[in-house]
Amino acid sequence: MDNKAQSEEKLEQIERFFVQYGAVPAGLKAAEAISGERRIFERQGVYYRAGTAVFDGKQFYLLSSIDNPKYAEIGILEDIDALPSDAPASAIEKAVRCAFGIEPYPEE
Repeated sequence: MDNKAQSEEKLEQIERFFVQYGAVPAGLKAAEAISGERRIFERQGVYYRAGTAVFDGKQFYLLSSIDNPKYAEIGILEDIDALPSDAPASAIEKAVRCAFGIEPYPEE
């Protein structure tokens, strides 16, 4: 599998965890079209999106969120967590659970 296919699979995995823990696609087509980003999900009045970024030449998967629907409608979300591209599914699931407030973030 090439990097693009692996990246897509990991992003879809994050979105499956969003749905597993109660988020639903927000249907904000304008936001997705404007930002060129992935679907935005909503859970308990908070909007979430999975994405990617490169830091120091390494790819990371991002979890982004915003609780303001006006910003969500135009695709502006804040990055709340970054996971290395080799993060296992268990780490991704834990990050989603923390982002959703299901469990606390680990102490640093």
